This record gives sequence, structure tokens and C-alpha cells, in this order.
Amino acid sequence: MYNYTTIAIVTAEKSEILRAILHDNGIQCKIENNYINSSLFTPGFLVRIDRSDLTKVLEILKKYPGYEQTFGIDVEKIKMKRMILVPIDFSEHSQKACEFAFNYAFLTGSPIKIFHAYFSPLYSISFPDNDTFNGDIRDEEIQHEMYDIVKSQLDSFVSDLKSQILNGKLPDVEFSAELSEGIPEEEIQRWANLNKPSIIIMGTRGKSQKEADMLGSVTAEVIDSSKIPVIAIPDMTSVNSIKDIVKIGFVTNFDQRDLICFYKLMDIAGIKDKKICFLCLSPSDDTSYNTRLYEFKKYINEHYKDKEFEYINVDEDDLLKNTDEMIQKENINLLTITTHKRNVFARLFNPSIAHKVIFHSDTPLLVIRN
Repeated sequence: MYNYTTIAIVTAEKSEILRAILHDNGIQCKIENNYINSSLFTPGFLVRIDRSDLTKVLEILKKYPGYEQTFGIDVEKIKMKRMILVPIDFSEHSQKACEFAFNYAFLTGSPIKIFHAYFSPLYSISFPDNDTFNGDIRDEEIQHEMYDIVKSQLDSFVSDLKSQILNGKLPDVEFSAELSEGIPEEEIQRWANLNKPSIIIMGTRGKSQKEADMLGSVTAEVIDSSKIPVIAIPDMTSVNSIKDIVKIGFVTNFDQRDLICFYKLMDIAGIKDKKICFLCLSPSDDTSYNTRLYEFKKYINEHYKDKEFEYINVDEDDLLKNTDEMIQKENINLLTITTHKRNVFARLFNPSIAHKVIFHSDTPLLVIRN
């Protein structure tokens, strides 16, 4: 199954030249006419390659000076499509997330952005005879002091990552770090909306997380708001790499939106060759369950004829207990859940399945929004 991405929009002539260059170097591509009324001289022909070949293609094109101008290829934009965003807070579970992210980046040829956001509330010092100017100066001093402290922490974290690469504990992949001031979950979302990374990988404390902290977790907040797929890595998980994932559990109640999210799952690099086990939620009073299961199986089998799937019934009335049992029994290494937009009040009184599972399991969780 190919996961195509567009690398250039050019004229028909240039598309054939680019196709020939890639073909001579063992890269297959396809040309698509993007406009109904395009001519041979209109830059409306899309040159598309399999996303897994991106790194090879960029290396090949370096041999041809001026290729960016000739074919209109924006290398930085292409790299950003593959970017892995890793928000951190300098904790041990951030280290665990980095370990998984670096191993994933090495296998997929993706660059990594290490991102830390910090909140710095400023309080003006005011005395009865104090003027505003003096307060503003003190506020700026506090802000600079806070920035210097956090910047030092980030530099130390990055230095440690580089040491782990030199010591062979982490693979040598391209990565950079960025610091931002603001509410962490909002800054993470802002960066993701602006730069469109391929995936977000974050750490979580898993089973050790206190129930009272559930709605306050930055990871949970990002899961609720992100349009980008999010992988939550518990600090106690034994999964350190995409290679460690043999079987993926996909939670579904046969909602049509789940099918759309399943397509997105199969498009994620490194996922399509894994075993898939559908964890089918079954309310005790659902008389239409068998019919819906039959239709669901029929649809999946028609669209993915080259894969075999497992289907496990999970009692929705005791989701947490039964899902955890299924994870252990079926040797599931990654649990995938879809989440749909709901308002704040619904979140507070009826937490999503993702929220429930993320704090009750040491199995990595992949959350995909429709």
C-alpha cells in the first residue's frame, strides 16, 4: 500500500524530466493532472512519491544543482510534512517519549522538533507610592530570569540527548529544539497548527498518574484538541520503538467516523505492516451488534484484501477493566482510539475513552481525531 505525498507541481515536460531522474535512481513516482483545463505548459502536474522514499529523493536531488528552482521543490516544507513534534517538560516520561521518537524517526527518516512551553505569570510589584514604570522594569527582570532558567534546562536536555547519540543509546537523527512562553497545551497546539507535523509524541505517567490530575494533564489536553495524531508513551512501558509494536488494538463501536480514522492509521509511517486487532465495544443491551459487526467486517475486508484482521468483543459497560484485560491477553503493544470534538462541559462530566485509558494502562496510546 502506497502512502503518496506531492513533492512538486510542475509543467508536463518538467514532470517527465523529474520522473526520469527518479526512475534512474530506483524511485517510483506517479504524475497526476491537477487541473481539468491545464495545458502542457501549465504548472498543474503533480509529481507524487511514496512518503517512505522522501529521504532518498532529497539525497538524489542534491546531485542536481538548482533543482529547487527548476522543479519548485520546497525542501523545508517537505521536511516539515515528516516532522515529529515531541513536547517535553524535562521529566523522566519526557525522556521515555524521546527514546521512542528518536527510534521512530530513524526508521522513517523523519526530523524531530523538541518543544518546551513554559508559563510565566507576571505580577507587578506595587506600593502605595510606586509608579507603573518601576513595576514594568521588575516585570521584565522576572521574565528574563524565568527565560534564562528554562533556556538552561532546555540546553541541558538537548546536551543530554546529544550525549546519548554519541554513546549509541539513541540513533543519530536530525533534531532541533524550540522554546515558547505560554500555556503549554495552547502553545503545543499553536505550533502544530502552524507547522503541521506528521505526528506528536508525548510522555505520560500511565498507571502512576493520580486520578485527580487527569483533566489537568498537558498530554490529555493535547489529545483533546489536536488534529494531528498523538502517541502517548507511558513512562513504564516496555515499548521503546515502533519495532517493538507487533499488534495494534483499534477500539471501535462501528461508527463511520472510526473508519475514516482507520484510514489515517493505515497511512501513518511504520504502521501498515502491523497486525490489527479491532476491539469492538458492545453495550449489553445492543441487539444490533452482530449485524453492525458483520457490515463492518465486510467493508474492511473489501478495502484491505491483502491483510487479515482480528475482532474481539469488549463489554462497553466495563470498558477500563475489559480493555486492559484484552491488551494483556492479546499481546497488544499499541492501543488506538478515535476522539471526536465535544464541548468543555461534556469533557468534565463524561471524560473521553482516551482520557480513561491513558491513565489506566502502561500500553502506548495512539489517538486519532476525525
